Amino acid sequence: MYLAGLLNKKGMRAQSRFWPEKTAGLGPQNGFTLIETVMAITILGIVLAMTLSALRLGIRSKEKGEAVTEAGRVERGIFSRFSREVASMYPYTAVNGRSRELVFTGMRDSVGFVTSFTGQGNNLPYFGFKWVYYSVKDDVLTVREKAVTSDTLADDGGGMVVQLEPGVRDVAFEYASPDGKWEESWDAGVKKGLPRAVRVVVNFKGGAPALTVLSAVGVSS
Repeated sequence: MYLAGLLNKKGMRAQSRFWPEKTAGLGPQNGFTLIETVMAITILGIVLAMTLSALRLGIRSKEKGEAVTEAGRVERGIFSRFSREVASMYPYTAVNGRSRELVFTGMRDSVGFVTSFTGQGNNLPYFGFKWVYYSVKDDVLTVREKAVTSDTLADDGGGMVVQLEPGVRDVAFEYASPDGKWEESWDAGVKKGLPRAVRVVVNFKGGAPALTVLSAVGVSS
């Protein structure tokens, strides 16, 4: 009995060296240290910053893509119509007193001329000639068109006004002479004919890039 008790006590002492008993306030603590907490917050902040940066980049890329698409749409619309009508320009003459003069108005901020057309609606015949007048009114690029039915085509009135593009600050037209020089205005009576080409620079509001359209006159006078 004595020997068994002694062995039991020695075994308990040996066990206590390898597996010490937990005592209140002295055992291992559950949770994170201050350094671990700071590191976790720092890593979380880095991941959050990277995520927000990627999100901003994606939004910018989308906005840029939409802007490019919109600019392409505007360019195609203006370029298509203006180029087609300039290329179909016709040296139409109207009576002015005892003489006939070319119907053409070429200013820095506007241009008007007679052009041929087919398949036209908007109160115009199916084919023939029409007067078109490009200008900016109330920040909108417009074109006034009316059928060739009288000698008062260039009057600022009548016909139908079509709004081509809003948000336009101004336009600048230029006219090519036979020797290749560009002029800011064109007097068909003095020049004795139509210009060889017409170029327009459309400046938009809000910082959008300018649009340049160049078209050769298809019919020479």
